[in-house]
Amino acid sequence: HIFGQHVAEYMRMLMDEDEEAYKKQFSQYIKLGITPDDRE
Repeated sequence: HIFGQHVAEYMRMLMDEDEEAYKKQFSQYIKLGITPDDRE
């Protein structure tokens, strides 16, 4: 999976600030086990 630095930063910000929004926004990533640290 390839996604940019800005996506990883957004993921981290949401994780820190609003976990529910993070889970909604990135539910597919979570399901696939993708974290902000997985970006290439």
